[in-house]
Amino acid sequence: MGSEGQVSHCTGGLSGLSLDETPTQRNGDMARPLRLEFAGALYHVTARGNERRDIFLGNANDDRATFLDTLGRTCERFNWICHAYCLMSNHYHLLIETPDANLSKGMDQAVNCRF
Repeated sequence: MGSEGQVSHCTGGLSGLSLDETPTQRNGDMARPLRLEFAGALYHVTARGNERRDIFLGNANDDRATFLDTLGRTCERFNWICHAYCLMSNHYHLLIETPDANLSKGMDQAVNCRF
């Protein structure tokens, strides 16, 4: 991570970093599997637009810059380390390290609710 909440540009593959978990069923719907969290963990975080539609709209470069700014502020606030990211038109990938075991809290309060 760069200075003042900026996420630095990193290179590297993201494959093989997802947790393989079995979904649980709740009220007849498939729920997201429980996320295992522990200090010092590395997470491959991904999100895709509904029906695979674009998530960066209007001026896509401005949307990407806003997303990266939000991610940078989230990394500072929650003491995360962003090792790599990949922003595609309809989804993104992040490689996040959480020294404080707080991935869900940061994603819920900062990244997903603001962007």
